Amino acid sequence: QYLLLDGVVMKNRAALGAEKRIILVAKGISKEGRKQILSFSQVESESEVCWTAFLEGLYARGFQGKNLEMITTDGNPGIEAALATQWPNVPHQRCWVHKLRNIASKLRKKNEQECLAGAKQIYLAENRKEAVQVFRDWRRKWAEIEPKAVACLTRDIEKMLHFFDLPKPDQITMRTTNA
Repeated sequence: QYLLLDGVVMKNRAALGAEKRIILVAKGISKEGRKQILSFSQVESESEVCWTAFLEGLYARGFQGKNLEMITTDGNPGIEAALATQWPNVPHQRCWVHKLRNIASKLRKKNEQECLAGAKQIYLAENRKEAVQVFRDWRRKWAEIEPKAVACLTRDIEKMLHFFDLPKPDQITMRTTNA
């Protein structure tokens, strides 16, 4: 029913010191709510080529995605491009945890806590309509003070709200890739 895709960076000890390794991970959630790792693979990068090969491998092993209702990712350009060819008609939710980290990186320290607290109210809204209003209010408040942070969220706000289309019990799980 649902698919969570993410690239995880892990450190690996080697003779010459620690090396970073990228592991692509696919986690599935069934209609009954059962979560399981469907696949993982160590790759050189999170490029479109690596993600496409990973998704094609998942498909070749039998995961065709016929019943997929939503896919949540961190918004990496490589995975976005790969999904556009593999499952172009499945709604694609951007991860709120990753987006909040992106926003934080664009904020001045003195505004970080308040601005992020306001942004979090968007996904904590009762429904999409309320979330859109909270976003507009947040944008209006911060547009002149923190324009880079506002632009970061504004660019992706539509993909940030797809989880509101799901049944309430599934919304929290699908708004982020973080388990």
